[in-house]
Order: sequence, then C-alpha cells, then structure tokens
Amino acid sequence: MVTYCIAAHTRPGQTRRLIDRLLTDDPNCKVVFHYDQRQERLDLQELVDPRITILPERPANWGTFGMVEVFMEMMRAAVAERNCSYLVLLSGQDYPLRNISDLESELAQFDVWADVRPLIADGGATSWPEGLRRYSYRWRYVANPGLLLEGLDRVAAKVPGIELSSSPPPFPRIVHFRQRGQLWWGYRDLAGPGTPIYVGSSWMSLSRRAALAVLSTPRRVVSFFRRVPMPDEACFHTILGNAAGLTFATGNRRFIRFDEKESPEILTIYDLEMLLQSGAHFARKFDDQIDGTVLDLLDARLDGAK
Repeated sequence: MVTYCIAAHTRPGQTRRLIDRLLTDDPNCKVVFHYDQRQERLDLQELVDPRITILPERPANWGTFGMVEVFMEMMRAAVAERNCSYLVLLSGQDYPLRNISDLESELAQFDVWADVRPLIADGGATSWPEGLRRYSYRWRYVANPGLLLEGLDRVAAKVPGIELSSSPPPFPRIVHFRQRGQLWWGYRDLAGPGTPIYVGSSWMSLSRRAALAVLSTPRRVVSFFRRVPMPDEACFHTILGNAAGLTFATGNRRFIRFDEKESPEILTIYDLEMLLQSGAHFARKFDDQIDGTVLDLLDARLDGAK
C-alpha cells in the first residue's frame, strides 16, 4: 500500500482535488495530510474519510526545520499502518502525471526515489556553492523581525564580511541574511552533523525501510539541521545517503521547472505535452487560479488511461 503524505498551506480547492484524484485512482492507497491554515482556510471536516489521516496543525514556516518536523510526523503516521510499503511526499500543488493504481509495483524496484547527491564530492569539490554556504553555519532565525532587529540588520549590512557572500570559501565567521520575512544569523561551524552531508530536492518517495531509517536518525544529525536554513533540502538526504543497505533510483520522478531565482515555475496548458512525455510520476507547481485548464486536461488523460 502506498501512503501519500501531503503538506499544503494554500489553494484548498486544488488540494482537495489532488486528494480526490489519488483516492479515486488507487482504492488501496491512504493519505496523511497536514494543512497550515494561516494563509488560506480549509474546512477539514470536508476531508473526513477513513482513508485520510489529518495531522494536528502546527506552524510550518518556509525554509525552517518546521517543514522537516511536519514530514517526519507524516512518516510516523504512515509507517504506523503495517500495510504501508511506500510513502510519497507531496505538496498541495502537485498532481499525478500517470494513473497511480500500479505505482507501488514500480516503486518496489528501489527504496529511495529521490535526488540525493553529496554536498562535497571526492576531491573536496562541490557542485552547489549555495549548499556549501548554507550548511557551513549554525543559524538562528526570527520570523517577521521587529524594529530593533531591523535596525541591527541595517547596521550589520554595513560591516564587511558579515553579509553572507556568494563567493567561495573561506567564509566569514559570523554572517546574516534575509529570506521571505525572516532574518537569519549564523556562526561558522566546522563540525557539521558528524557525517557527510547529502543534498537534493525535498520531494521524494521512500520505502518503509527508508522511512524507518529517517525516523531513527541520530540526535546529532537532527540537532545540526535544526539550525540551518532550508533543512528539508539536506536533512533526509544526509540520513539516507549515509544509511546502509538502501537502494536508490536515479532521481525522484518529479517534473519541476525552476525560474532564474530557483523557484518552481507555475505549469500551464502549454507545458502539457512536455509533462506527459517526461516519464515523471508527479509534477509541480500548479495553480488553478492561474491555469486550471491544464489540470482538467490531465484529468481527462488520466481518466482515459483507466
């Protein structure tokens, strides 16, 4: 049985559409669902169903360990069901590109369907300088900083070597930066999590064995990733990359197209043929308020494939 672990915070109608699609196409699957109500409200009573487990709401600020905690809570709920063989992490703005009724048989080829690559490869080089900067510090953040911290931030920005630089190492000892209404301060950390760091996309599909490996992660690893930005792009990857006995697919079978700011672009009707030819299991990011027709056409293709 495949369990779909869905985290959402916006587009409630589109999220319900995704859940309905999954439950309809695979009568044996289950859903574990978390919805952050702070942006757009969703009446959870509309989702009362024996196949859906709704988790208690908790704040899940973008780019923080809160997202990792939500995913881990989803994994615990999924593996608590003995019949769960695989779990698939999704956002509310994902959508399947194929009929998922036989997805379990394909997933069974590997334990891990994910983008997992070493942050520092053999020879000491890295292909992702942003990741090297991000995970070379221990950080603390403030969401929506007040006037005092705003002033401190402006002063710090004038001090050479304090602003997080895009240049290669060596890095300054103390740094700060901003992202989406958050103010982050970090200090250089040479120890790291005590194990090689792996990085990649947050979205993945895991076997029960792989999920249990994530849930039994060493405390030192969890402690380290509590203090970094965007831990969901490295925490699980580091655990899985250092776990013994797991088998890895080449990639996560997700279609995502990024813009110049490395944010997922909204997919539209003009992307339909590319989506269907991609061989991916799921795609993101859709927005039914920008283009709902692409979802209608995907539904038509999926219904016709039954």
